[in-house]
Amino acid sequence: MKLSSKFTNLLRSSILKKFLENQMVEERTYFILTLITGISAALVAVALHKVTKYLTMMLGTSDSFTLRAFIGGGVALLISGYITTRKYPSTSGSGIPGVKIALAVYHGKITYRSTIAKFITSILSLSSGFSLGREGPTVAITSGIGSALGSFFHLSNRRIKSLVAIGSAGGIAAAFNTPIAAVVFTLEEVVGDLNAKMLGSIVISSVIASVVAQALQGNVSTFAELNYQLNDSREIILYAFVGIAAALIGTLWVNSVLAFRKWGPKIFRNHRLSLIMSVFGIISLISYINPQTLGSGHDTIENTLLSLILDWKVLLSLFAFKFIATTLCYGSGVSGGLFMPTLLMGATLGGLIGSVAKIVFPELAANTGAFALIGMGAYFAAVIRSPFTSILLIFEMTRDYNIILPLMVANILAYLLAEKIHHGSIYENISEQDGIHLPSHEDN
Repeated sequence: MKLSSKFTNLLRSSILKKFLENQMVEERTYFILTLITGISAALVAVALHKVTKYLTMMLGTSDSFTLRAFIGGGVALLISGYITTRKYPSTSGSGIPGVKIALAVYHGKITYRSTIAKFITSILSLSSGFSLGREGPTVAITSGIGSALGSFFHLSNRRIKSLVAIGSAGGIAAAFNTPIAAVVFTLEEVVGDLNAKMLGSIVISSVIASVVAQALQGNVSTFAELNYQLNDSREIILYAFVGIAAALIGTLWVNSVLAFRKWGPKIFRNHRLSLIMSVFGIISLISYINPQTLGSGHDTIENTLLSLILDWKVLLSLFAFKFIATTLCYGSGVSGGLFMPTLLMGATLGGLIGSVAKIVFPELAANTGAFALIGMGAYFAAVIRSPFTSILLIFEMTRDYNIILPLMVANILAYLLAEKIHHGSIYENISEQDGIHLPSHEDN
């Protein structure tokens, strides 16, 4: 009896010891993979930026289309669209909803083939002149890297899900050079829980990705500093109006995308590749009317923030064509994100309001660039529905402390009003339209 009891205790202690050893091994592996994922995220973000920029210049798709741009951009988009519509449907759009689905349904499992396909399709579509951004696809790709690493080393489902979130944070941090906003966006939008237990690992990945990206590209803010000063408290009223306008027009844009996604395929009898190429034809025509609406629009945002575009008619034209172009491009389902195009729409909307306000209230609206900056954050909050991220993102991209108060007022107003008008972010609405319910803040 005593011998049996001793044997049982020995067996239990051995099992416990083995379990603890396995836990320690997984913990060390997880920590190392966190570092690797952060570094990989930076390399992917920089590679996506450099390759896309090179191909865009080579094809000439950043300005009014020539014959070379039309053929080269068309072929690039045709290949990208073919892969997306015929081979890997998961590469459609920004990829962020797919990451959320992987976390909620598939225990963070993202196949390495779809990750590679996302990288290729994104480079090709972004090089075609389409009004799309690279930040969303960067998140999808870097999240896929985290998932692939976790699966390869046979980590638990909980650790794999953490590595997906870690990759997401690293991708945003490296793409925008905004490590704090990357952490908040990952928790707020991707994970859907600001109290996530994986916070420490997400912070590590975000910082590493940002540092490596800075080492490769230089430590500079995404946009030039404004050196803004709040000279009169009455300016807050004008900035609040920017928030209200962003909520109204931002929700209108979301509904426009949803309507185009619904009716576009029906018009083309569900031949989605024909739909994509038809949109390319329209973008080619827009390139002759307003070439500044092509691509993500980084340089145009910079000019708007620096108050280099003051004519309200020019700003109205820019906003209108970017609104149309991004609706068509994102609604077509081709691989590409909406972060930077959304920021451009917000910047031109804010700049437009600032230019009009300068005519009516010259003593209160001296700096139209400040209105453009406020518009960026407010429009982002209205479309993406991540108010904390939008505030931190704009702050980190410009590194202007003085803009925080008006930015908070406009962003919170835009978010609350947009939620009243139309519930859910663009990601949630698109997934719902496709018959998939993404976990939202209310589900946690």
